[in-house]
Amino acid sequence: AHEMAGLGNWDYAAAHAQHPAAETYDNLKPELEKRGAAPFEAELDALVEQIIEKKTAAQIGQAYDAVIAKIDAAHGVIEAGKRTSPSFVMASAMAILKLAASEYAIGVVNGKIVNLQEYQDAHGFISVADQMIAALDKTLPGMPEITAGLAKLKTAWAPSAGMDSMVTPESDMLGAISRIELKAGKIR
Repeated sequence: AHEMAGLGNWDYAAAHAQHPAAETYDNLKPELEKRGAAPFEAELDALVEQIIEKKTAAQIGQAYDAVIAKIDAAHGVIEAGKRTSPSFVMASAMAILKLAASEYAIGVVNGKIVNLQEYQDAHGFISVADQMIAALDKTLPGMPEITAGLAKLKTAWAPSAGMDSMVTPESDMLGAISRIELKAGKIR
């Protein structure tokens, strides 16, 4: 959402900003409560409002930073040893990459974008997983292949792509994620 707003794609930015609240937050809320993590629904709603109202980049950035700070704080309630362990980070990143694969398969059929929002969602998930994996020790087993696979996934993203654009076929994307998953299984 933040990236789409920065590109001036306000309709897609608003749709993407609403996804966490609409698709995920209700399922996450009981888990936050169970672990004693502070809720961040108000910050999510504020970000959505900033984007819908087409506020300045600084205002949107401030709202985005507030959401990220709350998410980071919630992440902080996970025991530090577990939260930073390579196996936990990689398992979390792989879960996100699987979401990316699912979104991509909805957004792209036979190499043609049929749902631009889902195509863009896949890109967002890939970016988050890439950030998580980038923080891992580069000498872990399979990391060269994993980072190369992620680099290939990122090149599949075309920011200017629109509906009906031809892009990387979904079978190639799913195959690349599967290859990353095979290498990720070596990380303990």
